[in-house]
Amino acid sequence: MYLGIDIGGSTIKYAHVNADLKVVKEWTIDTFEVTSAKAFYDALVEEMGDLSGIKEIAISAPGVIADDSTVTSIAAAKVAIMFETNVNEEVSKRTNMRVTTVNDAKAAGYAEYSMGAARGTKSSIAYIIGTGIGGSLIYNGEIINGIDGYGGELSRTPIMMADGSIKVGAQLCSASGLIYQYNERANADVKSAREVFDKFHADDPVAIEVMNAWVNYIVIALVQLVSVFNPDVICIGGGVTQDDSLVPRIQAVFDHYSALVFGQPACTTRLVRCEFLTNSNLLGAVLKAHETE
Repeated sequence: MYLGIDIGGSTIKYAHVNADLKVVKEWTIDTFEVTSAKAFYDALVEEMGDLSGIKEIAISAPGVIADDSTVTSIAAAKVAIMFETNVNEEVSKRTNMRVTTVNDAKAAGYAEYSMGAARGTKSSIAYIIGTGIGGSLIYNGEIINGIDGYGGELSRTPIMMADGSIKVGAQLCSASGLIYQYNERANADVKSAREVFDKFHADDPVAIEVMNAWVNYIVIALVQLVSVFNPDVICIGGGVTQDDSLVPRIQAVFDHYSALVFGQPACTTRLVRCEFLTNSNLLGAVLKAHETE
């Protein structure tokens, strides 16, 4: 039995996962608000409960994760305390167990590659639309991290604006970016992407304008990724993809732009919705732990 842990900026999910990669028990808590890394890891381990019967701990965590599991970037506010800590060492010394840590979006992408929408492919990208943009690049079964860990950090995909300024995917392509763009354009105060989608489906003209621009930003990022990597498939995930209209809209605009950019031969990279709506981060981390035993 594995203990999988998905550390997020708002919540932390724990799960017991068996050898068949089935979740047999799971529980979720609010992410701790603490003032030191020691207090954070003490609380993380305390919430694990009884570890008898657990053979290994597999963790997915936000931010850039170095090969030795050191967190080398600052993520959400509540988990910023993890910056420059070595996750494997901190958890292992408190539990005396083997620990594996993977970036959360890369873990999600690996779950899709191994047992989800990208299974059976040689190369894939996961493009996860959330508060920011998460991602992973996978080739021949290996997650591409790059020399500094920025491989697959798709939140940093640059897009030049009409005024010559440069913004990145996290600002323009994320669910929070959609909310910001709508509020700025409509002088409104919507709190969720769902509200913007509802207004779009109700033919709100501002929502239509903003949604079209938002989808264009996403497609510009995807076309850049294809021009560099040209994977078999791009798996698009995140809560916003539960709206069944989104991925087809992205596909239609992607077909238009890819024809303009690539010409002949035609780009055959497929766009699909991620199969996992929940637990992909956690299962991907367990998969990596299982394979590195």
